Amino acid sequence: MICSRNDICGAALPARPSPGIRALVFDIDDTLYLRTVPYLSAFREFFPEQKNIDEDALFRRNMQMSDEEYDRYVRGETSFDEMHVLRVQRTLEPFGITVSDEEARAFQRCYEKKQSEIRMTDGFRDVLEMAAERKILLGVISNGDSENQRKKLSAIGAGRWIPEKNVLVSGDIGISKPDVRIFREFERRTGMAPQDLWMVGDSYATDIKGAGGAGWHTIWIERKYQPDTYHPVLSEREYRPDYRFTDEREIRELICRHPLRPEGRDT
Repeated sequence: MICSRNDICGAALPARPSPGIRALVFDIDDTLYLRTVPYLSAFREFFPEQKNIDEDALFRRNMQMSDEEYDRYVRGETSFDEMHVLRVQRTLEPFGITVSDEEARAFQRCYEKKQSEIRMTDGFRDVLEMAAERKILLGVISNGDSENQRKKLSAIGAGRWIPEKNVLVSGDIGISKPDVRIFREFERRTGMAPQDLWMVGDSYATDIKGAGGAGWHTIWIERKYQPDTYHPVLSEREYRPDYRFTDEREIRELICRHPLRPEGRDT
């Protein structure tokens, strides 16, 4: 489904011309790759006896606990190690699985190993290829530990299209999305104006509402397995993204509708 800012449940791109796309900035997790793949692979390997568990519910719980524990870590309430341990334990608890701190750490190591094997989605590979051909500036803004997030970018081969100088991770500067300051820092580093920047991400609260509040354009990718905080039902008073997609390949179609000069400016 494709939706415009003025027609959030529409089925086609709006007839009116949209602002030109000079820069696309991507989230990493559940945008450029799908977190469900390494997480469920790690779970099946670590808990082979748990064959009847609702994996969709398990992963939604993991995402919710990941967000909550990351927020506590950012506020200085827990250490990096405690964040990982509590995330694992709180995720598994409602499913009747109890693990010690050491078992939680072992599961985290298994998960991190699986993350080193992740692959970019085919849809986003096509998007980045076309955007690069059209000389659109490409970048990343991601929440998380700087080293860990860059390992993910390396694993999916994002460096082929996205230069390191355009990668900004919250761990680099101690500011996380949706804080407007992280978007302003990206503008400062690239020299781009807010109206020329498009944020592409899966989380409404951090990626979409955050970038929209900074004056950026937004493309919201909705993943079906996410908790409600990632794709809430929007009221008329809430920020509406420029586009709302369920398939990243629709971004390629959107790029096709914006012919650009060689230097990446609107025609």
